[in-house]
Amino acid sequence: MSVKIFLMGSHSHRTPLSYPEYQKIFQQYIQYVDKPEIADVIILAYVRDLIENAEELSLLVEKSPHLHVAVVSEEPLWDTTNSGDFTNKKNVYSSERYQLKYYVLNHLTSSIYDFQHIPYLLTTSDDYYVRYSMLFRHNSLLSSTQLKTIWGEATTQAVFMAEKRTLVKKYNVKYPEYDIYGLSIYRSQLAEAYQKKGVLRIGEGWGATMKRQQLPDWHLDKLATLDKNCYLVSALENTHQVNYISEKIFDAYAVLGIPLYWASENHRIFRIINQGAFINLFGLEVSEAVETLARFKEDDDFIDAYQETLTKLAELFSSPSRYVNERLKFAKRVVEELNQIA
Repeated sequence: MSVKIFLMGSHSHRTPLSYPEYQKIFQQYIQYVDKPEIADVIILAYVRDLIENAEELSLLVEKSPHLHVAVVSEEPLWDTTNSGDFTNKKNVYSSERYQLKYYVLNHLTSSIYDFQHIPYLLTTSDDYYVRYSMLFRHNSLLSSTQLKTIWGEATTQAVFMAEKRTLVKKYNVKYPEYDIYGLSIYRSQLAEAYQKKGVLRIGEGWGATMKRQQLPDWHLDKLATLDKNCYLVSALENTHQVNYISEKIFDAYAVLGIPLYWASENHRIFRIINQGAFINLFGLEVSEAVETLARFKEDDDFIDAYQETLTKLAELFSSPSRYVNERLKFAKRVVEELNQIA
């Protein structure tokens, strides 16, 4: 019999089991139910959701001993800032009134995010594949002279597109033993400190009247806004974790900007992108990063690496079957974990 699951919590739309593209696959192996008491596993996306629903969850588990609770988190930022011990697969939430056992499947406790070719996040929507396949195919045909012309004519010297977070210390976490570092404060401070003419700062806290996610299509808006118009494009993640790669660095190449990234030597970005094809700020203090950007000038070696990366990206997003297979393998790993829990 297939595992029965129930999605719970205000962040339930941000777990792998909630995306429509993945639900089509998961429904072949697991059963989505509309009542938590008949589920085998209640799925939450975030430990905060577990805390907010602790009373209901405790009562459900008390009445149905077979019922399990699992946080399936796709977001290292949430894991490292508001989720207690994110390093153990088996956890207990304790308060004066409740003691609730739960499982944690995240980038550290599970292998579900260990992608083969394409990082998990890029498989959550067909839009990523459609847009990247078109843009990278076009970009890979550009000559070095054309790239230099695009960069020379860019009206924006640098763009930083991310929420401003400079005061909340919880975002400045460091777990060097796991190669995990919070970068939200770092990238905000860098955006603030880089004072060259023509710097664009976009996002909540930088004067924006609404969150980008509230736009009808925030990703398409980003690509259209930045396309061939930015020299340096910040692609720094909110958290450095070796398997966590969002759309940010791919977007930088899609709009033909020079990416700023922060990656240790173990980071899996190097399995996809040439090491010399972006500005790696790993280990640099903000002042050092500013100096690095101020000194940067693309030379022939950089342009060669950049062009090679565009070719690799065009090939990576040229095969729908590879894209689908990445999804199927991811779903299989998730189902295997849920079967072990149930």
